[in-house]
Amino acid sequence: MITEIEIAKSSQSTCQCCKQIIRKDELRGIEKSYYPSFVSKKYYCISCSLNILHSSEKLSQKLIKKIINYVENKS
Repeated sequence: MITEIEIAKSSQSTCQCCKQIIRKDELRGIEKSYYPSFVSKKYYCISCSLNILHSSEKLSQKLIKKIINYVENKS
């Protein structure tokens, strides 16, 4: 999940979703994965970042509704 947004310091990163180069000084989303000896970062252009965040919000809302329905039906 994307947890940070930052300004790209160079034009060396590529969006993991659309594969476009993220240009210097453009906003980019960052997804971090933590491992015992290092932290891996994946970068996303701001357009893909917003789509990912929007779709994950929709998924979490659907999940919450399913949980509420389940609890209400169990009672």
